[in-house]
Amino acid sequence: MNSEIQFGELEHSKPRVGTRPDCDAHFAVFPVGPIGLPDSDDAPEDDLLIFVDLDVMRDMEAHAASDTRVELGGVMLGKQLVDEHGKPFVVITDCLRAEHYHATKGSFTFTHDTWSQITRQRKLHHPELEMLGWYHTHPGWTVFLSGMDLFICNNFFNKPLDVALVIDPVNDDRGWFQWTDDARPVTRPTKGFYLMANRYRQQELKYFSRLYSNGPEMNVDPRYSENSYGSTSPVVNIMDNRRPLADLAIIAMLTLQFMVLGLLAWKIILPPAVAQVEDQQKTATVEDARNRAYEEILRTAVSAQGQDPALVDKFTALKTDNARLLANLDGQLARAEKLATQRNTAELKLASKTDEANKLSEEIEKSLLNNKELSDELAKYSQENGAADEKGSAGWWKYLWWSIGGLLVVLVGASGFMMGHRKGKFDAFDEMGEYDHLDKKRSTRKAAAREDDGPERVTLSLTDNPSE
Repeated sequence: MNSEIQFGELEHSKPRVGTRPDCDAHFAVFPVGPIGLPDSDDAPEDDLLIFVDLDVMRDMEAHAASDTRVELGGVMLGKQLVDEHGKPFVVITDCLRAEHYHATKGSFTFTHDTWSQITRQRKLHHPELEMLGWYHTHPGWTVFLSGMDLFICNNFFNKPLDVALVIDPVNDDRGWFQWTDDARPVTRPTKGFYLMANRYRQQELKYFSRLYSNGPEMNVDPRYSENSYGSTSPVVNIMDNRRPLADLAIIAMLTLQFMVLGLLAWKIILPPAVAQVEDQQKTATVEDARNRAYEEILRTAVSAQGQDPALVDKFTALKTDNARLLANLDGQLARAEKLATQRNTAELKLASKTDEANKLSEEIEKSLLNNKELSDELAKYSQENGAADEKGSAGWWKYLWWSIGGLLVVLVGASGFMMGHRKGKFDAFDEMGEYDHLDKKRSTRKAAAREDDGPERVTLSLTDNPSE
């Protein structure tokens, strides 16, 4: 690190006893991250309790998002205290943005002018507050402490309760770092922190706690929250008969909440990579010491040759930028591996869906074959029924003709019989003389009739019988 970075004399004082914001009825406190309230069962045991004023956190987030082309930063002000049980905590109530700084896409450097400006503002507006940490941005490079960041923490913010905040406005991520209480303290990430505000801003505080936790946002605009201005809005009850849509919306919200809870549980179950981070930080500290030794050797060599000492600073800046670019490259490679894993998962899902589609196609083909077989059987059955009907119709006509023929034969026989019987009767009458007697009677009737109708006539009868 070059000699331009000077932060002045550091203040070391023993923390005083104070009341935690979560124990003060004047404040409302909400956790950010997979942690609970300080006195709950799921509260972090080994983490430093970090309470941040909501407006201060929003100002630092706004500063981080104001320019994502370079790294930005500043310092945080507040109090370092211990509660009545001796548990330490910090309360951040203000922040000062760094001006006149030197920043690039991968580095942020405090200068003499930056430190002078921060000192003047602190003495003018916040003389009672302590400088208890610093914040800076990693636009698009994820949240971590690089070698230069660790150098600043080790040399300028090395009190036991000092903290550091890294914000990645591109990926909407943020993380806090604290010192460990080991024999050789190192910085490590915390599991979360706490947002605090006036109790009348409870709804707004709840909204931003979910927002910074990357959780589901509430359907409320904090600018128009009833607790934001201390006013109470009238309650309007609206009756809506569209129950199916409302039920679907409720189900969707519950499903989303269960998914978020599952994601949080998954992240909590995973073992934290604290040891790996500590190893990286130790390695970075050793590298920083080695770099400083190299700088001294180079300065001596350059001075001995009568060259400009600024060449050493330029060389050091280039080397630092190179190290940061390598760290950023590691972050990009980790992202690429994550994307590759997601792609493999998507391909496995696609293969599974393809197998299901193939099985469904096979079932459809089997169904079509079964339908064809049923159609063939139905056609065969229809043909058999049609042949039987034709055969039945031919037999019926045959029986009809035979019946008509038999009836004609019977009629002809009956007619012949009657004719023969009549002829036999006539023959019998003829043999008995009946027909002569009848003829005589018929002649007598005719003669009598003629006598009655006309004049008297003499009828001569020539018979052999004298009596007649």
